[in-house]
Order: sequence, then C-alpha cells, then structure tokens
Amino acid sequence: SILASNGNEIEVKDIKVIKPGDVTTNTKTNLKLVFRGAKVGMIKMHPKLSATEYTRVFISLEDGQSKTALVSTSDTNNGLDFWIDPTNWFGFFSVQLFRGDDVMAEGKLRLLDCIQGSEQEKTSSIVTMPSSDLEIEHSFFEAGFAEISNIRAFDFEGDAAELTDPRIMIRSKGKCHININMTGEAECKGADPKWSDKLALPVVDEYIISVDFCEYDEVTGVSDCIGTGAINILPLYKDGKIDARVDLKQQTALGETIAIGTVFMSLSFSGPRGVSFPRNERA
Repeated sequence: SILASNGNEIEVKDIKVIKPGDVTTNTKTNLKLVFRGAKVGMIKMHPKLSATEYTRVFISLEDGQSKTALVSTSDTNNGLDFWIDPTNWFGFFSVQLFRGDDVMAEGKLRLLDCIQGSEQEKTSSIVTMPSSDLEIEHSFFEAGFAEISNIRAFDFEGDAAELTDPRIMIRSKGKCHININMTGEAECKGADPKWSDKLALPVVDEYIISVDFCEYDEVTGVSDCIGTGAINILPLYKDGKIDARVDLKQQTALGETIAIGTVFMSLSFSGPRGVSFPRNERA
C-alpha cells in the first residue's frame, strides 16, 4: 500500500519494484513509482516563521523525537535536527504553531518529502494547515559508517577477568541521536577475551565513540557496565582506517577510578563521496 501526501492510504496491487532505479506504473491509480534505498542520517529543518503571527513552532515524529523553537530566538535560523533511519522513513512530521500556550495551526509533513534533494541540498516543503500554510526549508546530511572489528582485550584483573558473559558495547552520540551496538558472546573469556564480531555504527557529527566492557545477562537482556573508555575518531575520518587502544576505567564504590584492562580494535570508515566528517557541528 501507499500513503498519499495527506496521510490517507491508497491500495495499489501488483507493484514489482525490486532494486534501486527500477520504475513501475499502475494504470488503475495512475501512479509512477521509483524504488530508492533508505538512507541514514540527519535532517536539518528551518521553519519560515513570522514573529508577528506565532511565538513558537513544535515539530515531532512518531518515534518520539521532538523539537521546539521560539520565533523570537535564533532557534529557527540554526535549524531543528532529526535523526532519520529505516525505522522512521515512512513516518510523518507533526507540525504545530503556537501563540503563547495555544495551538493556532497544525499539519503534517511526510518525511520522504524532506530527503528528495541531493546531498545537503536545501529544498522546501509546504505544510498545509486550515488557517495558513507553512514553508519549511530542509537539508539532509547522510551518515557515514564506522565499522569495528578484531576486538580483543588484555590484562583484565579482578572481577573483570571472571565474568560469565563478557561483552563489548560501542556507543556513538550525536547532536540528535544515540546509536548502540554490542558484540555477541566472546570466543574466549578470562583475562584476555576476544570477539569475532563486526560492529557498525552510523556517524554524522560525532568525534568520539564510547567503549564499554559489560557483563551480559542472556535471560534478562540487561548489560552491567564494568568499565568504560573512549576513542577519538577524528583520525578515522582522515585516514579511513585506524587501530585503536582503549584503556578501560572503573569507578569504585568509594569514588576511586581504577584501571581494569585494555581493549584493542580495528576501525574502518566509509561515507558519502565528497563530504567531510564530522558533519554539521560537533556533538
């Protein structure tokens, strides 16, 4: 099925679109469809508001992301950032215009309409509202991917060397998103565990990746962080590949910070051509 621009669902049968670039038509509904692969990244939105009409704008997505901007400040000039990936690709932005605490107008904007331009190109959409229409300028910043592999640890001491199910958790935190990935069960455990997993994280404006050493509970799905460290990925953006050493630290119940071991890993980076990372502003 297909969603029209007003949010209504249109039933379309026998659509055979299987790979990027394929085009098909449906004579019953007179539609032309083109397959495009879902991209991951960030949308920056600039509502075109007049301070004499409204005091603020509120924009939200079904996945819980929301941003508000006061017309009297520079918020709308700086832009409102939203994280986009295949989980919300077919969603809608809800847009509300306020005067004081009162909603004066509201409407919806299809997310797909906001990423039709070329990389970082500024395009505009019109949100149709009962009282007036709102123009929103938007641009899309495609993410790159950091791939982590060859993960191994050395010289774990104390409780860290006695974990039943040790895991490595990788976290990236950008201006409008947090992404987490975790290894599976270690190939070997004890003081020198290692993992065969390849982990991938989308990155846009990050310059640090966090590394956590965890005890994983298979029954509850809960991870208990034992120690943590970080990797500066600016050299990764520049060189495309790096080998990283992460000295993990743990904070004791007395507030002391102690070393628990070292993790080594290999990182590689891939991203859209002709684009410098980190993008936008640093998180």
